[in-house]
Amino acid sequence: MQPSFSSLLLALLAVATFANAERVAFEPCSSGSNQCEVNWVEIDPCPEAETGAPCRTKKGKAAAIKFDFKTAVPKDKLDVEVFWASATGDLPFPGFDTDACKYTQCPVAADTTQTLTYSLDIPKKTASRVYSVKWDLSSADKEVRCCFLTKIRIY
Repeated sequence: MQPSFSSLLLALLAVATFANAERVAFEPCSSGSNQCEVNWVEIDPCPEAETGAPCRTKKGKAAAIKFDFKTAVPKDKLDVEVFWASATGDLPFPGFDTDACKYTQCPVAADTTQTLTYSLDIPKKTASRVYSVKWDLSSADKEVRCCFLTKIRIY
């Protein structure tokens, strides 16, 4: 099967978008991952990654994230959710598209490394501060779950 023009265009845009991306520090969620592991995380822009500081993201702009993951079991579909992990509980980012298959290949094969690439628009009304951002990639039955936290500074 040949890739469609739109798939090829999406792949080229992803490569161009991440030409200057930086690998950032991340940690697994405290609830732990299930049948899934995240290998690395990149955020663009993030020149702060070199020093280990949270990535600076400007309000009204987009921040792109890319991460490699591998599941232990195959799944036809995955969902992805993004939260601000606050002391009072997880607060979802508004307007986030949860269909992970738009940002990685589905179905997901077992024991195969895949990449998810997502561009997240930061609303202008977002408060300026450092956020602990939780990314949760999972199957509907929660048999597969990759969850990790990383920090960003919105200004």
